[in-house]
Amino acid sequence: MPKIRFAGRILPEAINLSVQDHPTISWKSGLSGTEGRFEISIVANAITVDCELHRFESQHFTEVYARASDLVSATINFHAFCTGVGFQAILEKVSIDGGAEQPVIPQDQALASLVSVVPTEQEVAQLHHIVLTDHALAQALRDLADGLRTFHTGPVVAQRAVETIRNYFVPPGADYSAGWQPMRDALNLSRDYLQVITDLSIGPRHGDRSHIPTPQLRVGVERAWVVMNRFLAYRLLGSTKLPERDFPPL
Repeated sequence: MPKIRFAGRILPEAINLSVQDHPTISWKSGLSGTEGRFEISIVANAITVDCELHRFESQHFTEVYARASDLVSATINFHAFCTGVGFQAILEKVSIDGGAEQPVIPQDQALASLVSVVPTEQEVAQLHHIVLTDHALAQALRDLADGLRTFHTGPVVAQRAVETIRNYFVPPGADYSAGWQPMRDALNLSRDYLQVITDLSIGPRHGDRSHIPTPQLRVGVERAWVVMNRFLAYRLLGSTKLPERDFPPL
């Protein structure tokens, strides 16, 4: 049976955490049907996750990594609750069937390809200044980045990032809902385009942890990335409506 080992660490290093007698967890993917068992060891802040799978192909790696991350996070979050310490876990190396360790990089190149607003060093510098001096925008970017680090948070963080952007368009003294139409007009977005993001987030935002199929989840996250890209372009243009020739209606 194929075996995968993830290795990582817990921060802060100053607080030593070990977890004894961690149970073996059985798992079956709702996406590919891959099955396996996970065993977790945490000794003096060093994390080891051993995965024994019935079958493994390269396209299964992301979901296996996601499940390993979920299980480690569940353990760490429980101990954070019990101790009041904001533990963070990082899985940073992987080996397959006893081979050499390789780095684990939670990168999504498909999402990166949706970003078109930083082609020059000058624009990077402009946007960096905007982000550093705008707390709400910085938090919206953090939401989207959290979706890279923790896969299942995608629908919630995508919607929250989009709602943060909407708030920039709310007229003074008006309700939040009054910001949607000006936002759509400025960024050349349709109601239907944004509604998909909202609909996917409804269950998770209200405590429904039911599985969302990956293809659906991807649509919502990708659209949130597009909205953020357009909003950053809007800010670079001095908060003026985006030209349709460069940003066609969606």
